[in-house]
Amino acid sequence: MNAEALSSLTAAAKTYRLERDAWESAYRELSEQSEGYAADMKKSLDTLRGQLDEEREGWRAAVRRAKSPGFGVFAGVGYTGGGIEAVVGVGVVWKIF
Repeated sequence: MNAEALSSLTAAAKTYRLERDAWESAYRELSEQSEGYAADMKKSLDTLRGQLDEEREGWRAAVRRAKSPGFGVFAGVGYTGGGIEAVVGVGVVWKIF
Protein backbone atom coordinates (compact mmCIF):
# COMPACT_ATOMS: atom_id res chain seq x y z
CA MET A 1 0.00 0.00 0.00
CA ASN A 2 1.42 3.38 -0.89
CA ALA A 3 1.45 6.48 1.33
CA GLU A 4 -1.45 8.16 -0.45
CA ALA A 5 -3.74 5.13 0.01
CA LEU A 6 -2.71 4.83 3.66
CA SER A 7 -3.40 8.52 4.21
CA SER A 8 -6.78 8.15 2.53
CA LEU A 9 -7.60 5.14 4.66
CA THR A 10 -6.68 6.85 7.94
CA ALA A 11 -8.66 9.97 6.94
CA ALA A 12 -11.71 7.81 6.21
CA ALA A 13 -11.36 6.01 9.55
CA LYS A 14 -11.06 9.34 11.36
CA THR A 15 -14.12 10.67 9.52
CA TYR A 16 -16.17 7.57 10.41
CA ARG A 17 -15.07 7.81 14.04
CA LEU A 18 -16.07 11.51 14.22
CA GLU A 19 -19.40 10.73 12.59
CA ARG A 20 -19.99 7.87 15.02
CA ASP A 21 -19.15 10.13 17.98
CA ALA A 22 -21.56 12.79 16.69
CA TRP A 23 -24.36 10.21 16.36
CA GLU A 24 -23.67 8.84 19.85
CA SER A 25 -23.67 12.34 21.31
CA ALA A 26 -26.98 13.18 19.61
CA TYR A 27 -28.47 9.90 20.83
CA ARG A 28 -27.38 10.55 24.43
CA GLU A 29 -28.79 14.07 24.31
CA LEU A 30 -32.15 12.86 22.99
CA SER A 31 -32.18 10.02 25.51
CA GLU A 32 -31.62 12.45 28.39
CA GLN A 33 -34.39 14.72 27.09
CA SER A 34 -36.73 11.75 26.78
CA GLU A 35 -35.97 10.56 30.31
CA GLY A 36 -36.53 14.08 31.66
CA TYR A 37 -39.86 14.33 29.86
CA ALA A 38 -40.92 10.91 31.14
CA ALA A 39 -40.03 11.92 34.71
CA ASP A 40 -42.01 15.17 34.36
CA MET A 41 -45.04 13.31 33.00
CA LYS A 42 -44.87 10.73 35.80
CA LYS A 43 -44.74 13.51 38.39
CA SER A 44 -47.65 15.30 36.70
CA LEU A 45 -49.74 12.13 36.55
CA ASP A 46 -49.01 11.33 40.21
CA THR A 47 -50.14 14.84 41.17
CA LEU A 48 -53.29 14.46 39.10
CA ARG A 49 -54.06 11.06 40.64
CA GLY A 50 -53.63 12.54 44.11
CA GLN A 51 -56.03 15.37 43.30
CA LEU A 52 -58.59 12.93 41.90
CA ASP A 53 -58.32 10.73 44.98
CA GLU A 54 -58.89 13.75 47.24
CA GLU A 55 -61.91 14.81 45.18
CA ARG A 56 -63.38 11.30 45.23
CA GLU A 57 -62.92 11.01 48.98
CA GLY A 58 -64.64 14.37 49.48
CA TRP A 59 -67.49 13.23 47.23
CA ARG A 60 -67.87 9.95 49.14
CA ALA A 61 -67.94 11.81 52.47
CA ALA A 62 -70.59 14.21 51.14
CA VAL A 63 -72.73 11.31 49.90
CA ARG A 64 -72.40 9.57 53.28
CA ARG A 65 -73.42 12.74 55.11
CA ALA A 66 -76.37 13.29 52.75
CA LYS A 67 -77.68 9.76 53.28
CA SER A 68 -77.18 9.59 57.02
CA PRO A 69 -80.13 10.16 59.34
CA GLY A 70 -80.54 13.42 61.16
CA PHE A 71 -82.93 15.45 63.24
CA GLY A 72 -85.37 17.76 61.58
CA VAL A 73 -88.88 18.70 60.64
CA PHE A 74 -90.89 16.41 58.44
CA ALA A 75 -94.26 16.65 56.74
CA GLY A 76 -96.34 14.07 55.03
CA VAL A 77 -99.59 12.21 54.88
CA GLY A 78 -100.76 9.81 57.58
CA TYR A 79 -103.61 7.35 57.80
CA THR A 80 -105.72 7.19 60.93
CA GLY A 81 -108.86 5.25 61.68
CA GLY A 82 -110.88 8.31 60.62
CA GLY A 83 -109.17 8.74 57.23
CA ILE A 84 -106.13 10.37 55.71
CA GLU A 85 -104.70 13.45 57.41
CA ALA A 86 -101.75 15.77 56.95
CA VAL A 87 -98.91 15.10 59.37
CA VAL A 88 -96.21 17.49 60.55
CA GLY A 89 -93.64 16.69 63.20
CA VAL A 90 -90.13 16.83 64.54
CA GLY A 91 -87.89 13.81 64.87
CA VAL A 92 -85.39 11.59 63.14
CA VAL A 93 -85.42 12.01 59.37
CA TRP A 94 -83.44 10.40 56.56
CA LYS A 95 -83.32 10.65 52.84
CA ILE A 96 -84.78 7.66 51.03
CA PHE A 97 -83.98 8.68 47.44
